[in-house]
Amino acid sequence: MWPWGFTGGTAKDFAYGRLGVAAFTVELGTDLFQDCPTFNNTIVPANQPALLHAAKAARRPYQTPAGPDALQVTASVTSVAAGLPVTLTAIADDTHYAGGEPTHNIAAARYTIDAPAWITSAVHYPMAAADGTFDSPVEIVRAVVNTSGWTPGRHLLFVESQDATGNWGVPTAVFLWIARPTYGVFLAPVSAASFGPVGASITFTLRVTNTGSIPDDFRVVITGNTWATTAPKTTGKLSAGAGVNLSIDVDHDGECRVRRDACASDSQSIWRARHNGDAHAVGY
Repeated sequence: MWPWGFTGGTAKDFAYGRLGVAAFTVELGTDLFQDCPTFNNTIVPANQPALLHAAKAARRPYQTPAGPDALQVTASVTSVAAGLPVTLTAIADDTHYAGGEPTHNIAAARYTIDAPAWITSAVHYPMAAADGTFDSPVEIVRAVVNTSGWTPGRHLLFVESQDATGNWGVPTAVFLWIARPTYGVFLAPVSAASFGPVGASITFTLRVTNTGSIPDDFRVVITGNTWATTAPKTTGKLSAGAGVNLSIDVDHDGECRVRRDACASDSQSIWRARHNGDAHAVGY
């Protein structure tokens, strides 16, 4: 009803009456020219959820609203390197009805990536009830999202839930950013000296740390060595921020390379951490 009275008919009446299109008008506010504080502080927060729900249900307006809502959809992080897991959480709620509409237990939940479930190419991934069983009209649901192979940039995770009568509700989505990977390696100590008898094998212990943002493995390269030196060929896979100790064996053959009194310290070695594109190497 407008301030000047009832209106006889509108376009929405024709759309519904002649074409069967779900159509309705939502009149908001208390004045034709609503004041800004009332609009921003009262009208918007009170009505925005309903308008969003209507937009989500527009594809199947007579069926989708019968299903449960997916509420408070969150990812454990907003940005992550590709390959790291992300926990997706939501509340599946079948009680958001008015007028005595019956409620049902939640039966299932799922998520899709970058497209809603009704898109043919979308892959459906199940979500589990946090308490282990779907047995109530309101359930917390979770899933661990595998981001391996995802391209850098913004992605969208759509969550839907289903009730015991088979109705899937409207989706709710959350953004997840895949950060561009960074690579790095740190080697310590940068130099070391040791002593040992002639003919002995002297062992150095080095710490290799993955300073990049993604899991990575590092190749061990020996260059410029005067005496026979052995080392592992690789560090193995290291998580971001993780490190591993490497044992480096140098065979002390007893020959002085500089002068006689330098024999005791001739096993000193200088180490370098080297990064070559996507391949990482440790050299010394």
